[in-house]
Amino acid sequence: MYLLGKNAAMLKAEDIIRLIDNQIPESKSLDYKKDLSYSTNGDKKEFLFDIAAMANTGGGCLVYGIEEAKDDKNQNTGLPGKITGIEGTNQDKTKQQIEDIIRSNTDPGISNIVLNYIPVGSETVLVIGILKAYGLPVMVTAGEANKFYRRKNTGKYPVGTSELNNMFLQNQVLKANAANWVDTRIEKVLNMKALPVLNTDFPFFMHVIPYDFMDEKILDFTTIPNEVAALFRPVYCGGWDYMYNVDGYASFGKDPDDRQRIVSYDQLFRNGIYESYTGRVMENFERNNGKDIITLDGYEFIKTVTEKVRSIFSIFKKMKVEPPFILFMNMYNIKGAAILADGRFTNPFLCNEVSFPSIIFQSFDKNVEQKLKGLFTILWQAAGQHNCPEIVI
Repeated sequence: MYLLGKNAAMLKAEDIIRLIDNQIPESKSLDYKKDLSYSTNGDKKEFLFDIAAMANTGGGCLVYGIEEAKDDKNQNTGLPGKITGIEGTNQDKTKQQIEDIIRSNTDPGISNIVLNYIPVGSETVLVIGILKAYGLPVMVTAGEANKFYRRKNTGKYPVGTSELNNMFLQNQVLKANAANWVDTRIEKVLNMKALPVLNTDFPFFMHVIPYDFMDEKILDFTTIPNEVAALFRPVYCGGWDYMYNVDGYASFGKDPDDRQRIVSYDQLFRNGIYESYTGRVMENFERNNGKDIITLDGYEFIKTVTEKVRSIFSIFKKMKVEPPFILFMNMYNIKGAAILADGRFTNPFLCNEVSFPSIIFQSFDKNVEQKLKGLFTILWQAAGQHNCPEIVI
């Protein structure tokens, strides 16, 4: 949802004027529309086809209130003409209507859009910013249309069977590439090729990967606001420091007994991937029938992971990293350890590692704990329990 190198939400009047003065043509990621109309069934479908086509191609912006210039045969040229503006004064109501129409008439429902009303002289232009639909392609369901559209430079077109099949296959390829990235990265970290002074007693990794991580986009790390830096606190540590590095931006917590040893860190990579690591997820020892056993504080683990996902989402919002996201979690060296919850120990783990199934967040989900519950249940079941405890976070 970028135009002239800016996020759609950041566009201003001078950017609209620049489109016209420089005669920026329509493309796969830019479409000019004179009118905004969705009152009739036919208009609604066309509106949704435009939205879905942009999402299924590469994302971009629909600019309403700019008329296309005509050639000498009165045919559209794809170049911006005069600013006509859009009708309607109740912008909040219109925004709500547009969001509801798009969300309820697309599958998967498109919910992450930007609507930016821009006053330009005496007229108002509306820019709708649309993210690329990573994952499943978007189908328009209005009026039982059940159609898929994509864009080319000259406009939208319906998707044929062969191209639709390729779109679904790309979703599987993307997930596989993300999983391969995680496996390669974990191997590098555990082999001390990333941080040679890292605590790897009981490694726990969490990776949150945006679907566009392979699109060659590079995050701007020239300035990290203080309110963003404060969210980078690594898990299972007290004090922490942060720094820029070759991969992007990182924070790290050191062992209080060995200040040269890193016990936990967070790393935000330039491609938008967020990595959270600790080597002390099972550091504590507890007495149980006269024996010392390694334990995982169950309540603390659930709370820590849930709050970390929320903080990552907050960082993503501020750094303009857009959903959807894939979450991976991996835990190592746990054989013989037990979970402690409600003052009781579970059975010891018989496995030495748990690679949790990946889960997908289509948006900045407010119900993070519900999405994570299935993963926590898997961990408890690996320790012989039927379910994880319910806790309020």
